[in-house]
Amino acid sequence: MPPVDEMWFWSEGHQAAEREAEADLEAGRYRTFGDAESLLADLAALAGELPRD
Repeated sequence: MPPVDEMWFWSEGHQAAEREAEADLEAGRYRTFGDAESLLADLAALAGELPRD
């Protein structure tokens, strides 16, 4: 049994998310950034695309 503070990692929900993330990486569904400004600009652009509630 894993240590108590690692139990969340081994939950079925988290393991499903880990598998999804691995599939995204293998399929090339990710972006890389050369610096923090580029990352923040991309996040701002994505935020502009989200529907407002």
